[in-house]
Amino acid sequence: MPGCTQRAENTDGTKRSGKKMPRTDFRSTGPPVTNSSRRLPVFCVASGPNLKAGEIPQPGFPDDYNLGDIFLGVEYIFQQCKEKEDYYDVLTVTATHGLCHLLGFTHNSETEWQKMYLQEKQVLEELSRRTGAQLQPLSRGLF
Repeated sequence: MPGCTQRAENTDGTKRSGKKMPRTDFRSTGPPVTNSSRRLPVFCVASGPNLKAGEIPQPGFPDDYNLGDIFLGVEYIFQQCKEKEDYYDVLTVTATHGLCHLLGFTHNSETEWQKMYLQEKQVLEELSRRTGAQLQPLSRGLF
């Protein structure tokens, strides 16, 4: 099974190369999204087939809904949130952003971004309605 080289950014924005990943299907969100002068690291590793935006994967057996993994730079997020933002709100928004990536959404072009933004917004509006939080998509204002 061939591996893929993982590439990501350190929390200071410098590039680093990771180790070989033993997955045949690997995709990531790429560098962290820059938003309101804030860089929030979110890195996703898909464990299933590449999905088209919004396509729901079909499980191979009951209860098999593993889309992959989302890695959040929680320490970096915590440091960024000390000034003005609620840590748990930012974690929720960042995890939602990562989940959208695992569901096949991207923001590489304006058209793709619009689809992802609407999906993030829909999920976060429902979470906000249920919790009273004011959650906004991580990808807002990207294009």
